[in-house]
Amino acid sequence: MRVSLFDHGCTVAEHFDLLDVLLQAVGPDRARDVLHYIGLDISAMLLSAARLLHSGVKEEHFQLIRAEGSSVRLPERAFDLALTVELSTMFSTP
Repeated sequence: MRVSLFDHGCTVAEHFDLLDVLLQAVGPDRARDVLHYIGLDISAMLLSAARLLHSGVKEEHFQLIRAEGSSVRLPERAFDLALTVELSTMFSTP
């Protein structure tokens, strides 16, 4: 059984890679074997890069959606986990 993960603002799916490193640190599992990853981003270029960088992951378990996050309606309990990371506030100055 796979864990479904929704990554809002996935850019090049670097969170998939982070989870892969964490999984390998604690055991033999790899993200490509245990996750059903759904990444959403508005940038076609970044999603294309994500697909190229993760070409070894089966497409049925690595889905990418091009859309603006607030325009997407998802059913309740559609995913086991959801993730979003906002970086713009980290680099702003007061």
